[in-house]
Amino acid sequence: MAAINNVNNVTTYFVGNYYEVTGSTVTKYYYAGSQRVAMRTYDTSTPGTSTLNFLLSDHLGSTSITTDSSGNVIQFLRSLNFPQPVDSCSFFRYTM
Repeated sequence: MAAINNVNNVTTYFVGNYYEVTGSTVTKYYYAGSQRVAMRTYDTSTPGTSTLNFLLSDHLGSTSITTDSSGNVIQFLRSLNFPQPVDSCSFFRYTM
């Protein structure tokens, strides 16, 4: 394990930039070059199930939109010039 983080008695283990383990949840991150583009979350308490999300970045490389595997927006984040969140919502529809 490369790093361990303990917040509110919940321990998260980080394996490089590719895996994150918190309790029974394992998250695997996928990259295109150095850009993180997707994440798959597994719940080890229910084998065989996972959730795939795609991470879309803004012009600075920060993740600003997260979609599910069907392309539906599940998170949208806008920031000011200095990384200060302006708004975030879970129902915003974004089309490209």
